[in-house]
Amino acid sequence: MKLTGEIITRYSQKIYGFAFDKLCDPDRAEELSQEIILELLKSAARGQEVDNPDGYVYTVCRYAFAKSLRKKYRSREISVEDHVSGDNPIPSNENIEENTEQKLLTARLMREITRLSRNHRQVTVMFYFDNIPGEEIARRLGIPHSTVRYYLGESRKKLREGIDMSENLNFDIIKIAAGHDGNVIDMKMHGLADNPLVAGIVAACCEKPLTVEEISRAIGVGAAYLEYYLDDLTGMDYMKKVGNKYVTNFYLRTPESMVKSENYSYVNAAAPAVTALDALQSRMDDILAIGFMGSDLDRDSLTWMFYGDLIKTLISSAYTYPLDKGRKYHDMPNPLRADGSAHWVWAAINSKPRNPVSTAEGFDEYSESCLSFNGVKTRSADDKIFSLQFDFGTGWREFNGEELSALGRIRELILSGAEPTEYDKFIIANMSKNGYVTVSGGKMRLNLPYMAAEEYKKYRDIIEDICEELGRDFLLEYIKGSGRLTESDIPAYLDEDMRFYYKYSNVKIREFFQIIKYKGLLSLPENLENSAFCTLVYEQKAKG
Repeated sequence: MKLTGEIITRYSQKIYGFAFDKLCDPDRAEELSQEIILELLKSAARGQEVDNPDGYVYTVCRYAFAKSLRKKYRSREISVEDHVSGDNPIPSNENIEENTEQKLLTARLMREITRLSRNHRQVTVMFYFDNIPGEEIARRLGIPHSTVRYYLGESRKKLREGIDMSENLNFDIIKIAAGHDGNVIDMKMHGLADNPLVAGIVAACCEKPLTVEEISRAIGVGAAYLEYYLDDLTGMDYMKKVGNKYVTNFYLRTPESMVKSENYSYVNAAAPAVTALDALQSRMDDILAIGFMGSDLDRDSLTWMFYGDLIKTLISSAYTYPLDKGRKYHDMPNPLRADGSAHWVWAAINSKPRNPVSTAEGFDEYSESCLSFNGVKTRSADDKIFSLQFDFGTGWREFNGEELSALGRIRELILSGAEPTEYDKFIIANMSKNGYVTVSGGKMRLNLPYMAAEEYKKYRDIIEDICEELGRDFLLEYIKGSGRLTESDIPAYLDEDMRFYYKYSNVKIREFFQIIKYKGLLSLPENLENSAFCTLVYEQKAKG
């Protein structure tokens, strides 16, 4: 095949990985990467034919690295310490590469030792670096001498394999997007949501179990740094230990599976999405006639909110029907976690698909127009005030009990016309800053629908009427089809409950929102960062 710019682009991360492995310096690695890519582009311009792209790119990497060494030595940019130690003479030009490679080999050896598991690492360092005899190591560690010999033999084998592996272009930077379905205590989910190291660990182990050493080499981080995270992730049941290996204990969606799912919704969600919107719009006058605070807000903005609630209700209704072997989705309890929370993990590798994905005509335009959507939130305050929020925008919005209590107080002030206290003025200013309240001419206005208990009951009755009209199983076949599509992508090692959950949890409100937006059936506000958009606040009487 001919070497092309597209092929070179696919290798850019791996080229940087090679350069960083050789130089251990980000700036110098970036400079060497550019030199390598330039050499490859020259080859592409000459119409270079390559049978083995991996081998060819690696050869060019080695050539560019050697060329860089000679250039820097001639200009005296490399110090004596870069090449020799002790009383060795400064090498000749012919020996620059040999001496540098020897130094790099030693550095790789030290790095590979850090990737060994705790026991292997400890025995290796004591024997080879501290010169402690095997019998003494056995005595200090309280293990048989034969076990020490076994660890040393295993370590030598692992180190040889590791150094050989570091010579290839096996570098990948993995990022994941993670969230939860259920309740969490730690919003960062023990690093799943924000720690690149944790992301690397779960991505490395999402297809098959790996040892600590294998994880270390896969993500390029010493085993000593991984052991805490592995223990923590295993304790939370985000990972499982199988013998001496670790495997990710949830379904980590790939870019390909995400695009496949989007393509399914593009083809199959259009008809039910539009039908549900038509049914809602036929009852919007009845909903607005309830007269709740905020019923005079922009009609399209209110329709977005109520549409999301309707789709949520229809999905929930479909989940009351048997989906697979008589099992119902609603019968699935959230997994209990070690910190007292109970939730499923929802996570995906956050990058573009690596392989082409067949899609329906017009899908690319649809995909490009996709809304940023960060999930559904329900919150409460004092078991009296509740909220339902569909999070549009680029980030997670803080909207919790404190905000609900503040909105409840502001509503009281609006209804009573009472003079705000100093504390009232503080919360009004805070809620105004976040877009929930507007103050003009000394009058306050809520920028979201707020329903008293009786108003909310009337509203829910209308939503339930629409569901009856459409049919409680309105989305059942759509959900089953999504499950059939997803099943082959879910790892076989996950237990039956997890496979059932992930098979049928792939249907999200977002895809119905996206269809309506793509078809231009409802207008969106100019500023989707407005926190009040798609937020419903309501009151309910205490049970009992």
